[in-house]
Amino acid sequence: MIGGRLGDVRPHATTLVAAATATLLLLAICLLSGYATATVVLIALLGFFGLGANPVLIALSVRFAGQAPALGPALSVAAFNLGTGRLLVRRPRPRLAPRDHRSRRGRHRPSPP
Repeated sequence: MIGGRLGDVRPHATTLVAAATATLLLLAICLLSGYATATVVLIALLGFFGLGANPVLIALSVRFAGQAPALGPALSVAAFNLGTGRLLVRRPRPRLAPRDHRSRRGRHRPSPP
């Protein structure tokens, strides 16, 4: 709610401050992740600032959509979902080169150069 109210007054400043604050909070989480209480507080603040820019960005996309009023919010919501979904996708592990089974048994080890 606060992000939306601030976004009505100063939309561009709100998005820039929210992004900068989220970046600083991520850095603080990296540095203070060993302390449980600090990490919980920082994650709560990250949610507050990180999600505060979304309604403002959607409102800006509707405002500047022009003759495609449904396309603006659809693309902005799709972009948010894509960014969130990329964190949840399991990436395949790279395959290692096949091992030589003979050297694993210890019989045919290559001689040192």
